[in-house]
Amino acid sequence: SIPSSIKVTLAKKVTRTFDLGYRFINEDELDSKYSISVNQMDLDTVDIRASEETLSKIDKVDACIDVSNQTEDFEQNAKIRAYDSNGKELDVDIKPTNVHVICQVSSYSKTVPIHVNFVGNLPTGYQVSGYTLSQNEVTIFGLEDQLNQIQQIEVDVDVSDLKSSTTINNLTLKR
Repeated sequence: SIPSSIKVTLAKKVTRTFDLGYRFINEDELDSKYSISVNQMDLDTVDIRASEETLSKIDKVDACIDVSNQTEDFEQNAKIRAYDSNGKELDVDIKPTNVHVICQVSSYSKTVPIHVNFVGNLPTGYQVSGYTLSQNEVTIFGLEDQLNQIQQIEVDVDVSDLKSSTTINNLTLKR
């Protein structure tokens, strides 16, 4: 049977201005030794047109900056997207749709000494008389203010049950 009537509900669209933030996308495709900062974004607000109900769901409006495989400073026209409080993208009209961004890529590094912690108990009658590391230092990468707080990298060496001089491989470095 063919319906003889249809009920159409219209929601009036309104335009509202939102603050524009940013987020980095594809961070898993960025080499971990690089950190990225945004030096310039050409807009700080955008106009969004949608129903009052949809506008009320908007939690964040972000320029999505693609950082995949970036190794030096770059410029990009980043797509602007609106998200609800669960991080789900909302289907709305955004003016403009893109924003020009200028980003700086840093690979701040620092070389720090490795500090050995002997853990576990040696069998009675034995003591550690000396040790040699295959390397005494390690180079770490990251953000400058985080690296400035790190003076050394620790490594735990379990000496339980050692009864002779030995080489221990595959030690795990920890912060």
